[in-house]
Formats: sequence, C-alpha cells, structure tokens
Amino acid sequence: MEHDDDSVSQAKANAEGLPGPSQPAAESPAAALGEELPPGMERFQFPELTGTAATTETASLDLLGNVELDVRIDLGRTYMGLDDVLGLEPGAVVPLDKKVDEPVDIVAGGRLIARGEILVLDDHFGVRVTELVTGIVAV
Repeated sequence: MEHDDDSVSQAKANAEGLPGPSQPAAESPAAALGEELPPGMERFQFPELTGTAATTETASLDLLGNVELDVRIDLGRTYMGLDDVLGLEPGAVVPLDKKVDEPVDIVAGGRLIARGEILVLDDHFGVRVTELVTGIVAV
C-alpha cells in the first residue's frame, strides 16, 4: 500500500483539525463541521461575568493571608570575638546593647515591621506591640 507525501500530510492535518495542503487555509475546523454539531454535543457559551473588581488592597491581603513568615524579636545585639564565644559556659551572662526599658524590634521576613515591649505572661515571655513601622526597613 503506497501513499504519496501529499495524502499523508492531509491525513495528519485532518486528524489534528488543521488545514492541509489540499484544504484551504481560510476554512476553519468549525466551518468544516458546518452549523450542525454531532448528536449529544452543544456549543460552549461563555457566562456573563459579574461582581466587583478587587481593589489592590483587598487582593494583596487575600493573597497574603496564609503566607507563613519567620518572626524574630530582637532583644539586643553584642559583638564578641570567637575566643569569647568558645569560652561561654552555662550561666554566662552576655551583655546586650539595649537597656531594659528600650523597645525591642519585631522583624518579619527580614524586615522591621514594629517595635514593642517585653512582658511576662504566666511564665512565658510576650511582646506588646507599641509602634508599627511604616515603610520598608531592612534589618
């Protein structure tokens, strides 16, 4: 059984619904079917879109609602040499650069977002937010 190249490419084009060498390019697959569809099939109708457009603020908050971030509370900092770090033992006191009554930094995702004060609640530490930081401050 021998096929020429033209009939093979026409068969492939028909199977894919594309115009082949002997089929005019202007004729679409839907036009080739005519106005009637096979039994049990119906044309797809796009529903009318309703509702209100989302505002940037609402869309942003909805998208971020379930994002998990590492939150860090910076009590203070100190700089120590490696020999001092290696010399630390249980019970050693490391002095920090902040005073007891100074606010602590609340950092989320590497950005300073707020400041607060340390509280003790039923044998647990907590932080009361006292100031929200506006703008983006990298820490």
